Amino acid sequence: MANTIVHIQVLSRAGENDVLLSWQRRTSPTLVDALYQWNGTGWTLLLELPGTGLIYDSCTLQGNVYWADGKNPIRVWKADASEACEVVDAPVVQYLITYQGRIVGAGDARTEAEVIADSQIWPADSNRDRVVYCEPLDDTLWSPNNFI
Repeated sequence: MANTIVHIQVLSRAGENDVLLSWQRRTSPTLVDALYQWNGTGWTLLLELPGTGLIYDSCTLQGNVYWADGKNPIRVWKADASEACEVVDAPVVQYLITYQGRIVGAGDARTEAEVIADSQIWPADSNRDRVVYCEPLDDTLWSPNNFI
């Protein structure tokens, strides 16, 4: 069976080719969702994602692609290094945008049991009802006071 594309993001780069990424639900050889890059004729697997059946959202900032799935901290794909990693101290959010040089996230798909299993306090550490943001142009600074 074929993979199912569940989200796409274009990374526009001045003076370079754009990059098309897709988050896909795989049916074989494993049921884990994965991130792929379009290579001009097909999809190239970049990495397996920590979960399956999740809802993805993404945004771009400073040549990087950030994504959220509502269950895990924000992750980033760095086009120049062609590497993906978890953003340091990033919150768990469901939705992402960029606004005035900041990554802005909102929502949280975790259940009460999942928040508690992450050694956090329910509902104080859930982002279900708030908007969080990083410091301008620095995706590593997510102050606990940066929420609306």
